[in-house]
Amino acid sequence: MSRPSTRRAAASLALTLAVGGGATACLRERVCLEGERQVRSVEFPEEGSACTEDGVVPDGFETFPPGQEPTEVHVG
Repeated sequence: MSRPSTRRAAASLALTLAVGGGATACLRERVCLEGERQVRSVEFPEEGSACTEDGVVPDGFETFPPGQEPTEVHVG
């Protein structure tokens, strides 16, 4: 390979990696299904959570404070 071809190949590789890196952007998914609400464990509020029907709070769980309920999970 001649010198210019090596530079061109390196530039092409760098561009591919830069574009590919942008294509792996973070995806967002809903935490719960439609008609469900996320609740958190009373005993382990930072670790335990679940999805329940709107308005239903199982024993040992509580609703999130207003404005703090997670609505999306970032994947990737």
